[in-house]
Amino acid sequence: MITALITARGGSTRIPGKNLYPLCGHPLVAWSIMQAKAAKQIDRVILTTDTDEIAEVGEMYGAQVVRRPVWENGITAGIAFKHAMEQVGPSDHILTMLPTSPLKTPDDLDNMISLYLDNDINYMSSAAPLKETCILVNEYPYEQRYGETHNNIGERREYRHFAARSHIFDKFWNYSRLGGGWGISEYTWQMAQWGKSPKLDIELDTRELDTVTLRNYYAIEEWQCFELDYPEDIPIVECFMENLILKGRDAKDVYIGN
Repeated sequence: MITALITARGGSTRIPGKNLYPLCGHPLVAWSIMQAKAAKQIDRVILTTDTDEIAEVGEMYGAQVVRRPVWENGITAGIAFKHAMEQVGPSDHILTMLPTSPLKTPDDLDNMISLYLDNDINYMSSAAPLKETCILVNEYPYEQRYGETHNNIGERREYRHFAARSHIFDKFWNYSRLGGGWGISEYTWQMAQWGKSPKLDIELDTRELDTVTLRNYYAIEEWQCFELDYPEDIPIVECFMENLILKGRDAKDVYIGN
């Protein structure tokens, strides 16, 4: 069984009522629900929320709603995801989705699921390869390759922190831009990760990205990484949605009719 799990809280410090904001004719949270409902390999769609208004929208668009407490601002989504799965029961795999990343094509979720299952791995995230990127597998750490560490004075980091620069070369010095709003993982592995994850979003900013393997990423276009977090993001996301996905059609025709 594959469960799509969407989290949407009522509070928002930058865009009041963000998850209910009308984006191209539908509430923001509804896009993730429609996309998950349209995926042929997803067995159930769960929405976890802390408000009646979002719960009503979730039920209207066909999601199973799980109510949760109102937690403080900044709580990482993993807390809400873990709580929801404990309420609805286990699944073989969990596809997590944040409403703030609505720019998915009709085939993205099914294609990601197929790639994830074919690779026999325990998680997969979305990422956009940058233009003119060249993958170079190199067994030597960065400082041995270039003769300097680029660390703080007196600090020596372990080899894994140089994984991106050891394995990849391109003129931007990184392989991809992460589209962190959606991904799929094995149930037991993911529940364990959520059980030890940081309590606040701000703590996630200090994590190192380990890119020892590239199997764990599903390639998307760079514009699909754009997230709706600030008021100025709204017209940009709407422009991408209307011109690159909808192309004059309604969302239900694009996703549900796919």
